[in-house]
Formats: sequence, C-alpha cells, structure tokens
Amino acid sequence: MFKQDDGSIVHICMVKANQFDPTIYNPIASQVGECDLKQIAGVETLTPGHVQIFEPPYDLVEISGVPKTVLAVARVATELIQLRGQSPGWANYVWHPEDQSKFGGKGGICNVEVFKTTSTTQDYQTELIEVCKDIEGKILPWAKVAKHY
Repeated sequence: MFKQDDGSIVHICMVKANQFDPTIYNPIASQVGECDLKQIAGVETLTPGHVQIFEPPYDLVEISGVPKTVLAVARVATELIQLRGQSPGWANYVWHPEDQSKFGGKGGICNVEVFKTTSTTQDYQTELIEVCKDIEGKILPWAKVAKHY
C-alpha cells in the first residue's frame, strides 16, 4: 500500500508467493557474484546432516543463508564457509568480503541444492569427521583443519 503524506491511499497491490520450481527456473543461472568457490572439505553431494566447507577468494565479514529449514550456513573462520544440509530442497547463501572494495561491495548470492539422501539408514557422521575430509574423502591433516578452529 502506498500513501501520500496526508495518509490518503495512492496505490494498493497484492503479491502472491509461489513455491520455487527448479524445473521452470535454472537456479544456477540466477546466481550473482562469485559462487564458484573452492571446496576444501566435506561430502561431494550435500544431503541432510552433512557438511561442505568452501574457501572464498577473499576473507569473509558476513554470511547468511535461507531458508534455514533447508540449509545452515556458518563462517568457520574469516576464510571458510560451512554449508550444512538440513532438509532436501533449494537454498541461497550470501557472503560478503571483509574488504568490500575488492569485489564491488558484494561477494556472492549463491544457490545450492540439498539432495535427498539415498541411504535408508540415515548415516549421520559428526561435524568434526565431515570437516576433516577433503572432497575426495581423504582425511585432512589435523594441522590444516585445526588452524581454522
């Protein structure tokens, strides 16, 4: 609703929200900024209960993600982003670099899919174990993981 200074209504509009349909819109095509980040640890395909760790090209000052029912996003350190799958679906995360002049004031508005697990017995590993694996599933040296905690 738009009103004039005297309170009289100038225009009223309504917005209908529809559930996102990835078969109609290509989620990856709607990304903005730097989203092709280097994955340094975690599972290859993000599923509920599992983690991926990414290294952006700049130190982070802020990160957030929505919907929180699908994806939990955290800044592990100033140089690492952690994505944790919560439930199947599409989600967005936004990251901002510490020195915003390096990237025109923004880092990335990125889309990610959390896939349904194919396991019938939901094999949830602890966050520590997930963080300690590289993208090939090899255990990372403790020194590399510990420096980020």
